[in-house]
Amino acid sequence: MTTTATPTGASEILQCQTSGSFTATLSGAFTTAQSATINFVKTGKDVLLVFSPVSAATTNATTITAAAGSIPDDLLPLVAVSEFKIGTNNSTAATLKVTIGTDGSITIGVNAAGSAFTGSGNGGFLGFAIPYKTQYGFMV
Repeated sequence: MTTTATPTGASEILQCQTSGSFTATLSGAFTTAQSATINFVKTGKDVLLVFSPVSAATTNATTITAAAGSIPDDLLPLVAVSEFKIGTNNSTAATLKVTIGTDGSITIGVNAAGSAFTGSGNGGFLGFAIPYKTQYGFMV
């Protein structure tokens, strides 16, 4: 983890910037749990999570999940955050709904509703980034 303080704006207010990475175990739709490296940059209350690509040869008919507490406390979003990303369901391109919960959980489902994966074929996602605001202004 790296922490730097840099002046921002004319008033020279210092914003603490922290970066690092953590690993989340993704299960549910994957027949074998997959590890995802998630890099982050945090400046003040602004957080950017960058997920590494994850793919598996077979999927179950459910969503991809990472348990509550998967995201470090200092990076928890103020409110749940959902974004649409590109991924694979049943070996074809699909829109995925990714939700970061205020409890540090991660849920990835198919289409705008965040539905279950098909339960056959390849499933996963390309690397992607999700920006949001956290409830904590700095890390110690």
